Amino acid sequence: MIAAKLPHNEEERLKTLTELEIMDSAPEKEFDDIVQLASQICKTPISVITLLDDRRQWFKAKVGLDVSETSRSVAFCSHAILNDQLLEVGNALNDERFHDNPLVTGAPDIRFYAGYPIVMSNGTKLGTLCVIDRIPRNLNPLQANALQVLSKQVTKQLELRISKLKLEYQARELQKLNESNAKLLSVIAHDLRSPLASLWQIIDLLNTNDLSPDEALDLVKESGHYVENSLNLLDGMVSWAKQQFQGQDILIREVNVQQVLHEIVEMNALQTKHKNNRVALNCNVGILNLNENVLRLLSRNLLINANKFTDNGSIRMDATQENGFLKVVVSDTGVGMEQTQIDKLFNWKKENATTGTGGEKGLGIGLRLCKEMVDADGGKLWVDSRLNQGTTFGFEIPIR
Repeated sequence: MIAAKLPHNEEERLKTLTELEIMDSAPEKEFDDIVQLASQICKTPISVITLLDDRRQWFKAKVGLDVSETSRSVAFCSHAILNDQLLEVGNALNDERFHDNPLVTGAPDIRFYAGYPIVMSNGTKLGTLCVIDRIPRNLNPLQANALQVLSKQVTKQLELRISKLKLEYQARELQKLNESNAKLLSVIAHDLRSPLASLWQIIDLLNTNDLSPDEALDLVKESGHYVENSLNLLDGMVSWAKQQFQGQDILIREVNVQQVLHEIVEMNALQTKHKNNRVALNCNVGILNLNENVLRLLSRNLLINANKFTDNGSIRMDATQENGFLKVVVSDTGVGMEQTQIDKLFNWKKENATTGTGGEKGLGIGLRLCKEMVDADGGKLWVDSRLNQGTTFGFEIPIR
């Protein structure tokens, strides 16, 4: 037995086969009809559509065989895909390539073989349409031509399959884009609109000219706070959008965790002071290699959320390094939540409009962005809350 050489474009051939997602797929009438017709025209007991991967020939459709595949090393079709024309073996016992082949010396006792390669538009040959008999013989010209025509029909079916898969992929991507656009619009319409509306009110007050210098200075400081929060939210939205559309981690680098968390606490000090909440940061973690965008977005969002639902209370932020993850937990002594509220927190399809203890508006959309970002980063986000007893949010993100 002489083993067939690999085609010159074997890598591309296998790539095309993989893109088809057809190996080990269920029977399909279009292919079954072709092998039935090939067997009838060529008057052979066996007809097969074979597809060859790197180690086996698998039968997409077959007549007269019980097995669904064989090793590629013994496949007649491994030889057939090396040429563009019909490979015809009148008597395998007289052919040095096949005389001692186990498919000749044993079941299915091949004597006659004729196969046309299935040639795709990119020139790759994925397999063959072949007919087999247990006695020596040859095809007449009409039968040989019919086998070639039918092999081209197999190619057309496979090309249609590729087109269908591409359309399905594009439809999924379009749906994903539409969903992502809807989420971004929700954030702009609600979470981003709120600080901008507050900023506009401050500007309006400053224009009244009825304020003392100290009052005006306080308003200017507060306006800076709203601008900073709006920019941070925009940064988070951009980072989330990049993960959605580019499928990549953003800002994976060395991060001074203690410094970042301290900045976030200081950045929101005006808000927490306004509601008379005490904030305690407990972090002994130093410099770690991780996704800085995720760390900043989640820490900021959870702190703001804790302050939103807490008055004259305390907020605690703890950061630890555990089992290859950075773990950040934010706990408050605020109003807490019922289980029905918790169940809606991360569900984009459910409204979760809530008003803070100071009248703060928001739909919890920031938490949903946080959940998607931490999931994409390989971490997790969780919540535990008791009505009138407070809430604890926590997240873990991987250290790279």
